[in-house]
Amino acid sequence: MSWKHIMAVAFAVACMASVSTAQSNDFNPFSGQAGFVYTETNGANNAVLVFNRAANGSLTLAANVPTGGLGGGVVSVGSQGSLALSQDGRWLFVANEGDGSISVMERTEAGLKAVGKVSTGGTLPVSITVSRNLVYVLNDGVHGASPAQPASITGFFFDNFRGALVPIPNSTRSLSVASLTVPAAGPLAAEIGFDNSGLFLYVTEVGTSLIDTYAMNFDGTPSEDRIQKSFGDSPFAFAFDPRGNLFVTEVREAEGIAGTGAVTSYEQNREGILNAISGSVLDSQTAPCWIAITPDGRFAYAVNTASAVISGYEVGFRGEISLLGKGVTAQTAAGPLDNAFTRDGRYLYDVTAGGTITGFRVQADGSLTSLNLTTTVPAGSRGLVVE
Repeated sequence: MSWKHIMAVAFAVACMASVSTAQSNDFNPFSGQAGFVYTETNGANNAVLVFNRAANGSLTLAANVPTGGLGGGVVSVGSQGSLALSQDGRWLFVANEGDGSISVMERTEAGLKAVGKVSTGGTLPVSITVSRNLVYVLNDGVHGASPAQPASITGFFFDNFRGALVPIPNSTRSLSVASLTVPAAGPLAAEIGFDNSGLFLYVTEVGTSLIDTYAMNFDGTPSEDRIQKSFGDSPFAFAFDPRGNLFVTEVREAEGIAGTGAVTSYEQNREGILNAISGSVLDSQTAPCWIAITPDGRFAYAVNTASAVISGYEVGFRGEISLLGKGVTAQTAAGPLDNAFTRDGRYLYDVTAGGTITGFRVQADGSLTSLNLTTTVPAGSRGLVVE
């Protein structure tokens, strides 16, 4: 084990101790509410839409809160994780695609409010991940700019008391690809995410079929990139189950063949290297660009954007996956995008490119029952946080 990895372990232990203390005083101004759903409009003047969630899963628009940043317009760069919550649930982080910034928004008893904004240090921020007091962002970059803007990651320390993001010196790492144009051709890098321990950071590169892997150092910086080849082509979104296994969607658009979308599950070794468990399990659909896993880890759901269906997978104890039925667990409106579960795993929601949020009740056998929502959002809305 390297010295940097040993220091990372020490860093994680220290952070876990501080988290344990904080959890006894969790900020919870929303007691008595069933929950909330958030998405960002991604319009010229970006805003977050806040929906109250009732006990039966229905949604009611509660607020439209400007982020203070700029969106990218109705042609959104696809990605998973453009919105993210702090681990105590008090703060919401929002990627502003149009001006290359992250907005910090505070959840209070009076509602959501923007408290600050910071540059991401790159172009086209598409994904945000949080682990304790660390926040990392993925910039998709632009090859077509002059000068070209590389795809990159950058880290921040988060001050939970002031709601401030402070750039971490020497935390920026360039990736191997960037989007060709702004924004229609992206993303070529789709998601950034910490593993469950916070010791490792991963990025999926759709355009090169690579998965970037970083071990986290004691000072919050990432190690040098250890690039791994994805099991299948065009890895897009990913999620970890409670046991630490990683599930990655494969849109396979590079092959130019419809109906060949897939999901691969991986186990993670002590050095963060990924080894396939179930490789490229087909769902017979097109462009599975988003994925969510039930909080108990029993089921995973891939959202197939081009074929407008959600495909369910049953997850075994060791991370092996098998398709539920023939790949159509639920029909959606056209262009389904980000999906997310309530904390209890009872409901699954999805925001669509056409301007709706759909919802489903998760049954014991993994089937999905539509909530028949008629929730409208602006076309081009992206990102989803559900509580």
